[in-house]
Amino acid sequence: MQVTFPDGVTINVQDVIVLARKSQKIKGRAETSIESQDEDAREWAEEQALNVIATVPDIASGKKAMWDRPQARPWVTQPDLMTQYQGIVAAKHDRISRADWRDEGDLRRWAEDNHIALFLVEKELRWPPRQGAQYNDDVANWNREAENSNREWNASSRRWKRAHKKLSADNYLVGKPPYGYRVSGVNCKQTPCRCYENKIDDHKTLTIYEPEAKIVREVVRRYLAGESTQQICNDYPRWVPSTLASLLRNPSLAGRRQDKEGKTILRFEGIIPWQTHLELVQRLDSRAHRKGISPANTYMLTGILSCTADHAMYGGKGSGQWYLYACRYCKRYSVRVNEADAEVSAEVIDTFGHLPHMVMRIVPGENHFEEIARLRQDRNELDDLADDYEARNAELTAEIRRLIKLDKEQPDPDKPRWTRTGQTIAQHWDSLSVAGRRDWLKQNGWKVTAVKDDLMPNGWRLSIDAGWMADIGASAQSQSLGYPAIEYYRVLAELVNQIPDGGEES
Repeated sequence: MQVTFPDGVTINVQDVIVLARKSQKIKGRAETSIESQDEDAREWAEEQALNVIATVPDIASGKKAMWDRPQARPWVTQPDLMTQYQGIVAAKHDRISRADWRDEGDLRRWAEDNHIALFLVEKELRWPPRQGAQYNDDVANWNREAENSNREWNASSRRWKRAHKKLSADNYLVGKPPYGYRVSGVNCKQTPCRCYENKIDDHKTLTIYEPEAKIVREVVRRYLAGESTQQICNDYPRWVPSTLASLLRNPSLAGRRQDKEGKTILRFEGIIPWQTHLELVQRLDSRAHRKGISPANTYMLTGILSCTADHAMYGGKGSGQWYLYACRYCKRYSVRVNEADAEVSAEVIDTFGHLPHMVMRIVPGENHFEEIARLRQDRNELDDLADDYEARNAELTAEIRRLIKLDKEQPDPDKPRWTRTGQTIAQHWDSLSVAGRRDWLKQNGWKVTAVKDDLMPNGWRLSIDAGWMADIGASAQSQSLGYPAIEYYRVLAELVNQIPDGGEES
């Protein structure tokens, strides 16, 4: 079959590929085969004595051009594959493009620039058009088919959006389940729902998947207990810190799926309470925008070590082979970085390392906090253009005020509690980077002074002040930071056998 292109090049089409389509794969269903129209396209090519070297199926979605589809992309972008055929056969225009006119023009230019012919079997069309009297008819027919393809997609897209909007309004699932959940039928309660196989209509919702939910609860507990996302990811290699942070921030963990505007489109049973979700978001936000955190390349005792004149000593490369802490004013002596860091680390581990690492958490009292938070979220998501907006807003506001008044009349205040993280201080210290250790020392108020001492082998010694860890009454900040005083730890160490693993002691 000969085809002539606008630049005058004529090719003999012998080898072709068929662009086909498979129905969308859905988790829990068997993968459907290539549609019958595409099988007809292959048969047409064989009837025309064309050699089909490959049938390339894709799960077409949206207006993606053929070079944007996973399976077709290599065949239309890689020269070693493009030289193996001279034509592309498709059942309908939507197999190669559903795009608007500009992108449709790109498709035709691609075919002409690469001297590859396009064949549409259903309407018996081809590009480039046939020469002579049939040219104008071929162009008009191709334009009409491209317009119909685009119009069909727009119509189906509108239907899809209407259907999804209706499902969301009725509190039914649209989309895929997040981590910790599985899709189940609303009526059959089965996971996965197989009602479609029996031609039974049943909408979908989300159900907790306990094997994953157990991991979620453990990760949430560890994060709220003070561990970083990186520390947690060390035990779960499938995640990176950014992925874990997105999971912890997801309101779906608390039983609400929200759209981009923050409005709830689906409610279901949550793995964690809404209050815990708010705590997670608060801690994630505080760490994302926190100030005064050490950069990764800092020295451990920067801002902690000073000379006897109370001048800060900074780390840097000395004139020889050693990295040194030195005072920029006195310049009388310097301290080797590795030796000073090792001495302070030994003090942390030897004095405090055997004690359990603990953080302070605020345990809410027995009040209506959870319900009030949910009602406020519902009120924030009201559509102010809805006919019943005023009545619904007044109803929710009245209920919120009633619950707040009830809590004021019968208050049960929040209680601070020390919670064990499951690590000793030594284990926690070992898990920290150099920058993390510096932050830990600063948060606990540690101060280290380098004292010139000619009697010492290296010419200096360190005077270490453990800050408010040595005195619980020294600062209320020790309570908020979650690092109890050494006296408290000593008492706790005597009681440690009386506390169940993972328990709390106030």
